[in-house]
Amino acid sequence: MNLIGILRSSVLGVILLGYVIPVYAQDEGLCAPFRDGLVAPERVKAMLSAAENGHLYRIRNSTSRVGFCVDSKLSSIKAVFRDFQGGVSLWPDPGGQEQALIDIQTASLDAGNRITEHMLKSKGFFDVEHYPQILFVSTKIHWNDAANAVLKGKLTLHGVTRPVELQVHLTSIEKETDGRVEKVVARAGTVINRADFGMGEFSPLVDEKVRLCMTVEADRYVGLPGSAHNGAASKR
Repeated sequence: MNLIGILRSSVLGVILLGYVIPVYAQDEGLCAPFRDGLVAPERVKAMLSAAENGHLYRIRNSTSRVGFCVDSKLSSIKAVFRDFQGGVSLWPDPGGQEQALIDIQTASLDAGNRITEHMLKSKGFFDVEHYPQILFVSTKIHWNDAANAVLKGKLTLHGVTRPVELQVHLTSIEKETDGRVEKVVARAGTVINRADFGMGEFSPLVDEKVRLCMTVEADRYVGLPGSAHNGAASKR
């Protein structure tokens, strides 16, 4: 894969990583959210292989944000999720198995006030008691130019899985002297119809269109202890 291909794959990783936990070959926590039939076993295996070979990126928790907004008759409702994790495998050769996953804990929703949070966490919306997770699994990315792309995947929300497309915009990138991408900052977003995911209550008081958005900053994870790709620690 040439440099442009590596750069574009890196952006895919940034958009989907989520708050990734520290990675170790023996650490079962790496893929714990995606086991038990939630994600196909071969995808989980590919992520673990990427971790062992140093082809994994991870998000800086303190400078990343995943959230949504929806209009109501009274005001625009904005909220973020505080707890999410995931990962992406970015192999430098065309034969590599690139995979991207993100898991969001719905109970971590933060809307800034208790009344709004209670409504959003209720059965009429996210129903966090019965649907504690939101899952996104990427399927394809199409580049319009060097900084803008359409990222396709499957979103599982409120127990319903549907295809979605994220509009991706690369805002910043840092590379080493050898051309290797070390840090990427990007924005991504899409609009979904909440009724498509079984969350059609409170209409027309609350608009059916929900805007999903995220801004993420990711550093390259250089590899595992003892692996062929293990080098200096990731820059922070």
